[in-house]
Parts: sequence; C-alpha cells; structure tokens
Amino acid sequence: AAGHHLPPPSDELLARALAEPERLVTHDPAYARGAQRLGALLSKARERLAGGGTAEEALWDLWEGTPWPTRLERTARRGGAAGRNADRDLDAVCALFA
Repeated sequence: AAGHHLPPPSDELLARALAEPERLVTHDPAYARGAQRLGALLSKARERLAGGGTAEEALWDLWEGTPWPTRLERTARRGGAAGRNADRDLDAVCALFA
C-alpha cells in the first residue's frame, strides 16, 4: 500500500548488525549482547586480515574470542557420549590449526 515501506529481510538486518555492531547500542542489551559480541569478534578478525594477518591468525582470534574452547575442554573431561563428541570437535579444531 502507498506510504508503507517494507523493512529489509531479517537475514539482511542481521548481516548489517554483525558488520556494524554499534548499530545495536539502542537495543535492549538482554537481546543485543550476543550479536554485539559476535559482531565485535568478527570486526577483530576483519581488522587482523586488513592489517596483513593470516587466515589462521583470524581463525585463532575467532576461536579464542568465544567460551566454546573452555566448554569443549570441560565437556571432554567429563567423558561419556558428550565427552566423545567434544573430543571429536577439539580434534577437528587441532587439525584445522595443524
């Protein structure tokens, strides 16, 4: 209808927010915090690459910038099926950086 502008699709809005996490400062932190952290982490990796860093260095920044490594290690130490899955994931990450 006239005068009604449709907003961009959600995938486009999400891509914009991750590319420029400062766009999210006006949103409720309870909802925006995760996207802000991810956007900042992606920004750090982009800066690393733009500054002449290697893809391996950028991937390491991404890996270290999340709580996932600690969670995987903790889960792997517990054993059981979840521990085996965590071991498999850790092996895959080690292979990536080998």
